[in-house]
Amino acid sequence: MDDNIYTKALEILKKNHITLLYDDIYPIKENGKFVRVKGQKFIVLKRTLNDKVNIILTILHECSHAINDDDLHVVNKLQLKHTEYFAECNKIKDYISLNATEYGAPTTNIPALMESMHIYETSYYKVFEKEVRKYYNSDGSPINEWEMD
Repeated sequence: MDDNIYTKALEILKKNHITLLYDDIYPIKENGKFVRVKGQKFIVLKRTLNDKVNIILTILHECSHAINDDDLHVVNKLQLKHTEYFAECNKIKDYISLNATEYGAPTTNIPALMESMHIYETSYYKVFEKEVRKYYNSDGSPINEWEMD
């Protein structure tokens, strides 16, 4: 029974153009790992796996990643997050610049400034800090608007 399932698992690999490798050179911690290199799909199995059921389950699990292009989904998700982050950074810069034009140097109270924009993610704290710093001298006094570049 196990041999039949194992053979079917290998057929799935072949049908989907997935190469099966073992971790002889660089040992992996997991039982298996799906990797894509220059469009070629690989599943790397831990050489020390002795249980045929574990081998089959690992191959099937990693095949699901390969067939569903899970690695591409993660990359696309990261690219989207990256784009959203920079869009938010630009929004912060524009907001601070606009308010500085209207009201002068922005407050150095970064949490209050963040709250006024309804931005609560701490990852943007440094963006606010950097933008606000542009409106102050090294001694902490506001720069006159005619001195700004």
